[in-house]
Amino acid sequence: MSNDADCTTTQQNYSGGGDTVTGNWTVQGTTANQHAKEIWDYWVGKGFSGAASAGVLGNVDVEGGFSIPDRAQGHYTDDASSQISKGVVPVGGGGGYYQFTPYDKFAPLGSEK
Repeated sequence: MSNDADCTTTQQNYSGGGDTVTGNWTVQGTTANQHAKEIWDYWVGKGFSGAASAGVLGNVDVEGGFSIPDRAQGHYTDDASSQISKGVVPVGGGGGYYQFTPYDKFAPLGSEK
């Protein structure tokens, strides 16, 4: 994830069942790091600059992190109690990495899709 941005952050530790190894997106080899890299590669592939892609990653980090792709908006633990696929209803209706798209636009509550 180098491209043309030098991007650093502090690790966010949410309350609950968070695993700092899984949840630290700045540590290479973690699940969260792999998710962050996939998001980075996607936006750079769409033509975003390194700075714009870094902005997207910063937003995702603040909105809920990288460890759970189907995080329900308003739920900040790194376990099943924050996953839409486990039936958790988002506060405000958003979900996923970006938290602004209504979850029900993609799949029913509790769906593994």
